[in-house]
Amino acid sequence: DLLNHITKLGTGKNNLHKEMERTNKKTFDMDNADEKQKLIQEREKLKGILEIQNERIALLKKEIELFKRKGGHIYTTITANRRVAGMGGGEMQQFRTAIQFI
Repeated sequence: DLLNHITKLGTGKNNLHKEMERTNKKTFDMDNADEKQKLIQEREKLKGILEIQNERIALLKKEIELFKRKGGHIYTTITANRRVAGMGGGEMQQFRTAIQFI
């Protein structure tokens, strides 16, 4: 009778242990699902940002090409800063014009 009781308790313990493992796995899977969903949302957000940046880059390239066709000078910030250092009156107007293109 005592052996049967010990066997039942051991079986009950094993069943409870299996149930606990299954519950833990479900919880872990739910956490992973939430984490995966967050990663997917973050990835989609970054894709959107990249698309916007690509559109801006394309527009800037078109604008630069237009200025090149018109014969306009396009100065980088470094070139513009170098020009500011040694500018007189007329050069300052050229600098302001160049900065507007940037």
